[in-house]
Amino acid sequence: MKLIHIGLPKSASTYIQAAAQQRGDVQVLQWHNYAQNIVQGASLGAYLSGPGESTIAPHVPLADTPVFVSSEELCGWAPRPVTTDEIQTYQGLVASALKHELSDAKVLIVTRSPLSFLDSYYNQAVKEGASENPRVFAERWHAMLLELLNYTRLCSLYASLFGASNVLVIPVELLRDDPDRFYNMIEGHAGFTLRPRSPQSIQHNRSLTGHELQAMRVLNRMLKVLSADQRGKPEQFLLPHLNSIKRSFLSYYIENDPNSKRRSRRLLHTAGVSVDKRKVSTVFLEKWREAIVCGLSGLEQYAFPREYLSTYQAEVGR
Repeated sequence: MKLIHIGLPKSASTYIQAAAQQRGDVQVLQWHNYAQNIVQGASLGAYLSGPGESTIAPHVPLADTPVFVSSEELCGWAPRPVTTDEIQTYQGLVASALKHELSDAKVLIVTRSPLSFLDSYYNQAVKEGASENPRVFAERWHAMLLELLNYTRLCSLYASLFGASNVLVIPVELLRDDPDRFYNMIEGHAGFTLRPRSPQSIQHNRSLTGHELQAMRVLNRMLKVLSADQRGKPEQFLLPHLNSIKRSFLSYYIENDPNSKRRSRRLLHTAGVSVDKRKVSTVFLEKWREAIVCGLSGLEQYAFPREYLSTYQAEVGR
């Protein structure tokens, strides 16, 4: 029994992986021990650049143990802003590689409300170093983000390779609202359970608040300026010290002065970070609403819970 979980990013993928690892009776293969070669090979094929071929020998799935392959990068990844054709090529190469290696596997796709996903993805990007305002970020990354939200195409891609009956699509919101139903659906599909033995011990990835988000953008811009050498690349030996300064300053800024909007605006202006109070999801609705709606249209074919599809559609104004 094998189950491939291809993500969506920011849809409890890390939580689901941690839950599976708690089982002890499931072989969990993630980025570092299985998916890295697949992702890097697809990157080279789709983008003609990237991290290069991996020399890591991946773990071999055991024949007598349920196997759970899970990685957000299997759904979509790019080292730079890409075109629609490039990200679709990447997704196709990943899916073909998975079919070649795990031909008898079943597939799990976990979705998230498009607007919630977009804002959470931007929040995580800022936590990891992005300093663009929501409009600039949306413009730079819209092709990849729209393909991540193109559930219709993603489901069809895996159904064409593994068979429609072998593809399960469920909303991450179901994990929040009814965990038993969420895990029962996976168990009925895969033939084994991913239900955690101790769910309260799994850490959650907290999002930045609005004030934290602005402060982090300032600090990210400062870090990029201070750590750039003549070629505009970070001096590696400085990064640990600069990151320490960033964390310390953020802690002081948030904990001791959370409501200082005047100071926030002054710092943003000084660091060259423009203020844009819109959310990334707002920008996407203004410019690419029809593409988001189209990406939801195929979920009905995969027994997707109707109440959540209705919520998704209502949020994007269908």
